[in-house]
Amino acid sequence: MATAADMTTEKSSASTCVGPRRGKFYHQLVTFEIEGVLHRISKEGLVRWSQFFRDMFEIPQAPGQREGDSDEKPIRLFGCTNVEFESLLEVLFPQELKCPPSLTKEEWIGVLKLSRLWDMPKVAAMAIDDLSVLPLSPAEKVTLGKAHGVPTWLREGYQALVSDITNSKTTLSELQDLGLETAFRVLRIRDEIYPRSAMAIGVTYTASTPNIFCSRCYQRGYTIRPATIPGNCGSCRNTTAEGFYVSMFDGITTTTDTSQATDVKVSEIFKEELEEERRRDEPNAKGQLLVA
Repeated sequence: MATAADMTTEKSSASTCVGPRRGKFYHQLVTFEIEGVLHRISKEGLVRWSQFFRDMFEIPQAPGQREGDSDEKPIRLFGCTNVEFESLLEVLFPQELKCPPSLTKEEWIGVLKLSRLWDMPKVAAMAIDDLSVLPLSPAEKVTLGKAHGVPTWLREGYQALVSDITNSKTTLSELQDLGLETAFRVLRIRDEIYPRSAMAIGVTYTASTPNIFCSRCYQRGYTIRPATIPGNCGSCRNTTAEGFYVSMFDGITTTTDTSQATDVKVSEIFKEELEEERRRDEPNAKGQLLVA
């Protein structure tokens, strides 16, 4: 039989218990504004994957003045586009029951950019893995490797550029878009790995007729190189058997495996650059975000 004391205790417990307790997935929402577009998302999704946002939300704010609590007072983010931010949200809050989500190359690049910017190493690793299986040109690998600290892409891009410029798959114009210093270094490696001498063992040169000139036409002022490819002069059409020159090679092939030599030269010529990107790729590397 319950005593008066027991009944008093039960009443006291009932008065202090207000509604059900919060479960594991009771999420707090936060509002962001990017390029005039509002996004109200789970705060926990950002805190879980980003040290930057963990630090941001620990900054004390006065009651009633806390940014992100409402659409009228959002956290405004700069330094990214709305498309990039939405691509990142597709990864953090997938709409389908699969991982990773199906994104385009441009969208994954946006995810990689923001994951580097906001210190999300696991998200960055996912973006790198998915981009690595997509078609990236050597120039793209170099550009993205530099921009987002991916040393593997940088090394692969430089190695491929040396080979592609040798076989005319990459034009000098495309190479110059990477900067004159980069173009000079790639050409330097190419000339050291693939000798231009006619006596080079195991090397085959190919050139089209318009680029082959006899010694007489060469003396008239053509800027060309000596070669050992017989044919007709691209200017006067005479035979070039007695001496000829080539203005541009269509391709250079060799029976010798030059991949190891190319890797050594790339490591040597681009040493500082590769080391810098390797440091940036470390888990503790952080980016910067502009918040207003």
